[in-house]
Amino acid sequence: MATIAQTTGGAIRAVYDDRWHSILAAIGRPVIERASEVEYDADAQEWVATYRATGEVIARGPNRAEVIASEVRWIESNVIRQGQRK
Repeated sequence: MATIAQTTGGAIRAVYDDRWHSILAAIGRPVIERASEVEYDADAQEWVATYRATGEVIARGPNRAEVIASEVRWIESNVIRQGQRK
């Protein structure tokens, strides 16, 4: 299950999952922002996940699903849990 953290301002941070659609609809209009981008690098012949705030490459590899799974783990560890500590 995804890591969920409530920030000091009362906002909730998490990696979005479509299974939450009915919950989000019940509590109001969410603000959803992309934390990263996953694109195919034709020159390198691999998928690359880049953290938007810094441009840092956070995952790469030949299999898109594996890169996305690595991306989610990185965001949960480095963005969501970090935000919980602030």
